[in-house]
Amino acid sequence: MGIFKISYFVIHLRKFKRANFFKVYLTNPSTRSALFSPIKSNNEFIGNMVETAIYSQWKHSYKSKLFYARWKTGEVDIVRLNNEGSPVWCVEIKWSDKCIDDEFQLKNIISFCKKHNIAIVYCTTLDRHVVKRSDNLDFKFLPSALYCYTIGKNRVKHSD
Repeated sequence: MGIFKISYFVIHLRKFKRANFFKVYLTNPSTRSALFSPIKSNNEFIGNMVETAIYSQWKHSYKSKLFYARWKTGEVDIVRLNNEGSPVWCVEIKWSDKCIDDEFQLKNIISFCKKHNIAIVYCTTLDRHVVKRSDNLDFKFLPSALYCYTIGKNRVKHSD
């Protein structure tokens, strides 16, 4: 059974006390359905399954240094750190197209990108692929299924 834990990236560096926050992904959809209940594409929990599917594709790479960022007022779903521990890119995972026209839904990733000088905001959607510029940031929206497929394809292409 595929279960894995993702640690979070600390925004305000303080002395480490203990790991209070982390995400656990149950990566086998059959097990998830058996433990809880089957879900449909319009279910409120489908976003969690989409996030799990995307993380599952990334977990095939031993080089991926993926975290999620969490702070008192928000979080960002995927954050990649460089060797020095600084964020270099991030992704917000959505199972909706509403975020394309409603930037308020992206307030957390926007503030994170500005704080860490990340110029491109990546966000998955239900089925729309849009590129736009706003608030001195480049936004790249792409369907979650396409993003998941692309990660898997690139992992196979670049596997050593």
